[in-house]
Amino acid sequence: MRSHASRVAEYVERAELARAELASALGSAPSPEAEAKARALLERLGAASHGPRAGRIVAAIAVVLDHTTAAALYDPKDPFNEAVAAFYVQTSGGLGDVYAPVLSLTAGDAERPGLLSYIKGLRFIHIEAFDTDAAVTATELLRFGHSWAAVHAIHAARPSATHPTGRYLLTLTPKAYAGTGVQAVHPGQ
Repeated sequence: MRSHASRVAEYVERAELARAELASALGSAPSPEAEAKARALLERLGAASHGPRAGRIVAAIAVVLDHTTAAALYDPKDPFNEAVAAFYVQTSGGLGDVYAPVLSLTAGDAERPGLLSYIKGLRFIHIEAFDTDAAVTATELLRFGHSWAAVHAIHAARPSATHPTGRYLLTLTPKAYAGTGVQAVHPGQ
């Protein structure tokens, strides 16, 4: 079993890798202030403090990016780029796991070519496959007027066998997910 110190060192290294990844792709990494805001939001959502100051390590929270937050992370000129980038760094450092539904990324890529490849290339984002269960949910949601870009994100954020309480949905448009059974959160909260 790994020691607490080795786990903390791993989280610090992962966060540094995420910062370097973003700096290489976008030209800069999120500011310490943006990272502090992202950490505070994650902790409000239920992530336990990790790292050298926290003194303990417990389960992290799971978060789904929708097409709006994926696009913000992809575009360095987006006003929420730094907030989403800071969120990515903090989760990669041990506060959570980030998932990106492939159908949402595909819809986003249609508007912003290169988005899917960029997100797929980030080492600490798990790409969520569009399987038969997701297709059944998508069909139902499309009938109720939800967009192609949103349906897979909704499916991914809802409770499942793997995530019995669901996953948080990080979005720039939380109102678009009202009544869908997901916990939609804006990165600027």
